[in-house]
Amino acid sequence: MAAGPRLRGVRAVVTGGSRGLGRAVVGGLVVESTLSFFGLGPQPGSGNTSLGKLIELSSEGAKAGYWWLVVYPCGMLVLLAV
Repeated sequence: MAAGPRLRGVRAVVTGGSRGLGRAVVGGLVVESTLSFFGLGPQPGSGNTSLGKLIELSSEGAKAGYWWLVVYPCGMLVLLAV
């Protein structure tokens, strides 16, 4: 019986309440994408990528008429953040 209250406390910390962990993950994703968009994230050729880097690198393609290069990464970022 003594383990019950302790497990409830652990569950509350891990989940961060009702939506704490989900909000933290989404917030981290948005912050990382924003920093990558401004060039402060992974660099091209380093083997890592992010939605922010995809959006940044697709701007030239969008100017040439390849609009989907921007729409899909931006749409994915919006879908993940909602």
